[in-house]
Amino acid sequence: MYEELLAYDTVCKSIVKKKQQIISDLENSDLAREILMLRSDLNSLTAKKKQITADLEKFNAELASVIEKYNDCLRDYQDEAEDFKRMENDPEIQSDEFAECRKELEKLSLTLKKLAQQAEKIAQTADKLAKDLVSVTSEGQKKAKRYKAAQAEFETEKENRKAELLPLEAEKAEAGKTVDPALRSQYDRIAESHPDPIASPVNGRCSGCKMALPSSMASKVNAGQIVICENCGRMIIRG
Repeated sequence: MYEELLAYDTVCKSIVKKKQQIISDLENSDLAREILMLRSDLNSLTAKKKQITADLEKFNAELASVIEKYNDCLRDYQDEAEDFKRMENDPEIQSDEFAECRKELEKLSLTLKKLAQQAEKIAQTADKLAKDLVSVTSEGQKKAKRYKAAQAEFETEKENRKAELLPLEAEKAEAGKTVDPALRSQYDRIAESHPDPIASPVNGRCSGCKMALPSSMASKVNAGQIVICENCGRMIIRG
């Protein structure tokens, strides 16, 4: 009984080891590293795009505000210019009133100039941000396309590597035929929690979890029975 179970155990461990090797190979492959790099790049580009969009909205709002101020100032200037023209042709207007109107016109003219310069500066910044947004969006689309393709390649490679397990799975099936079905089922359940489902008594302790075995359990093992460790749940057989 031991020999058949141990043979089955050997094949099962070979499968586990092979799976671990495949996973390690895949995770450390150039393709896996590329996927991680692309994922990082996409996250960075997404954050950058979000920031550029926020900045662009802010500058566009600021530009709209400056343009509104410019238009208000322009209307004031036009009204003041009409008053100034009327004063020029009105002999009854006092010189100090005329001078005050001229002074207001010059002030409004200077304000218009400053607002125009401010609007132009903001517009240039907004234009650069808009171009940056187009560039970042384009780069993100290219990265996303490559990321999707790389993931597909990775999944294909993973499926291809699974073929390496087929001979071992066939060997496991054959070895399993020699083991009592109930015992094999019990072993398979334990294997879901422990990569090493079988332990043996060492100095009165389970070799798997190192906990002391009750004397009654140790006696059963020495008598050739297979028992289950009350602590870790492994099968304990005579070494």
